[in-house]
Amino acid sequence: MDQRIIEATRQTLASNDVESYVHAYAVFARGDREIAGELSGIIQPALAITGELDPGSTPQMSRRLAESIPDCRPRIIPGARHMLPVENPVALAGELNKFFSDNEGNQA
Repeated sequence: MDQRIIEATRQTLASNDVESYVHAYAVFARGDREIAGELSGIIQPALAITGELDPGSTPQMSRRLAESIPDCRPRIIPGARHMLPVENPVALAGELNKFFSDNEGNQA
């Protein structure tokens, strides 16, 4: 990966407000339990995407999410870890474009 991208990402993450970051991760850690019962009510097509090697948002998590949301597709990007938009933007954009194209004009 390009060192400039790595450094720009590092600077962006380092400039995060620490208190807000802690709150965001608290939501991430407890969110599943709090919203699990609501997921089946999502009526729009959804995409649950992650990297194959992501230790934080694992492929298993994406598959469980896809099982809980009607019309949700799980997509696992081979070889990618946690920062998919940085690590493999081409694969992410391809999956998003396919998802949008496949669902263009769909209305719930």
